[in-house]
Amino acid sequence: LVSMLEKSIHQVHRPASGCIFHPKVWILRYADPDGDEFKYRCLVLSRNLTQDRSWDLVLRLDSDDISVAKGLNPGNQNLSRFVASLPTLAEFEESHERLNAINAIANELRKVWWELPEDVQEINFWPFGLPGMRKPNTEEMFTGYRHLIISPFISPAGLKIALGDSRATSVSIISRGDELDRLSKEEMPEAAYFQINPLASLKGDEDHPETAIETQQMLGDLHAKLYVVESNRRARVYMGSANATDQAFNGNVEILCEISGGATRLGVEAIIGDNSPLRGILDQYSFLDSPSTNPLQKLSHSVESYLFDLAGMKLIATASPFETDWNVNVTCNTVLPRPSGFDAELYICPLNMQADKRRLTLEHAVNVTFESIKAADITPFMVLVCIGRQEGLAVEKQVVVCATLVGDPSQRLDEILVRHIDTPEKFLRLINLLLGFDSAFNPEALAGNNAVDGSWAAGSFESGLLETIVRSLAERPDALDSLGSLVNRLSSTEQGRKVLPPGWGQLWGAVVGARKLIGRERK
Repeated sequence: LVSMLEKSIHQVHRPASGCIFHPKVWILRYADPDGDEFKYRCLVLSRNLTQDRSWDLVLRLDSDDISVAKGLNPGNQNLSRFVASLPTLAEFEESHERLNAINAIANELRKVWWELPEDVQEINFWPFGLPGMRKPNTEEMFTGYRHLIISPFISPAGLKIALGDSRATSVSIISRGDELDRLSKEEMPEAAYFQINPLASLKGDEDHPETAIETQQMLGDLHAKLYVVESNRRARVYMGSANATDQAFNGNVEILCEISGGATRLGVEAIIGDNSPLRGILDQYSFLDSPSTNPLQKLSHSVESYLFDLAGMKLIATASPFETDWNVNVTCNTVLPRPSGFDAELYICPLNMQADKRRLTLEHAVNVTFESIKAADITPFMVLVCIGRQEGLAVEKQVVVCATLVGDPSQRLDEILVRHIDTPEKFLRLINLLLGFDSAFNPEALAGNNAVDGSWAAGSFESGLLETIVRSLAERPDALDSLGSLVNRLSSTEQGRKVLPPGWGQLWGAVVGARKLIGRERK
């Protein structure tokens, strides 16, 4: 089903050698049925879209009810520029189908005002690494007389930036213990250093012991990024994607959101004071006498960086008919470079066929063919796997890249759909998903005990199904349009038609006719 995301996932090349595209921001737009009024939600996260269970942060902002009347919001101008720059970073062509939609969101964000969280008086956004945009003045942002820095990855140069032009400041730093172990105390600023207690996930609320996290749900390493700067009895809190490293502020594409207010409620003491929840899961950290070295970790970072460089290659996956199936030839005109500092074995495979890895030859162009693939299994998503070896150590890393898919069969998505919606019960679940959120429609009850053999219970149309469709026709006719496209795909194949119940064509024809009538009335 990842194939359904092909038009939604857009690759961004590395902004510079050794740097990455690193922001984590969600912009959600909600519109009323007529599209005349809209609401926005912005999520600024430190968490990636992965299954990782690290300690992370999320800031949620919701637009207020009178945004339009307030005019332009100067605090959102950088957020608008960030969104507007994304098509350029992803190398959209002028004809790209999503370009106008993204530009419309960027323009609307200029006029969006956020509901201020409790104790917050102002909100601003600070993107880094955008082409053609002036770098934020970090000295001005981070200068103050008291600092809290939370970052899983740190460096002396990055901490110097995160402390601004502060010459006399009280500093508290929370990071990963293994990250601090590799650093020399002499290179680090004078500060109180902390790490998260590894058993912190098991500490439940003493007043509500039933809320203790189960062992299998334990959180792992720290991944949150947060900066608190106090000055003039006020606190500026920055959260988002940027680690306290030189790379984050001088090369990566990143974004931080600043919320500011009184230091009493938003300052360092409020967050890690003796009585704060966060302080209760922290352990004081003491530097080692001499920094530790981890050759395996260093090799892992080198292999990962090598794969990020390779991910910038323009792969082309060309599908061609082969007997009753298809062959997919993956090519790239770029010669595969040999990595510096370690030996590498490089493989490629489709995302949904990872057992079928093919060895690639370094210093040659990519040219690999995957044979006898079903139409439903053709995918542009390819996995590059690298095994790096150095001085008896070995590390395996992988990265997913999206190739340009050429010549794929027109019925590919239809076959994927039919493969997954292959029983009347699943079709009913699909209708419930699209139409039945607000109803008591029960797919299992409608399908009856005979759903597994493809038959339908008598009277299905007279019970919840018909009511759900009629309600959608009256209240949310656009949802029926989405269902219609799926019904057309099922109807286009013999196997798909078996999933549709007897009499469905007659019912659906009446629905389509009514939908057209409603459309004329709206005009």
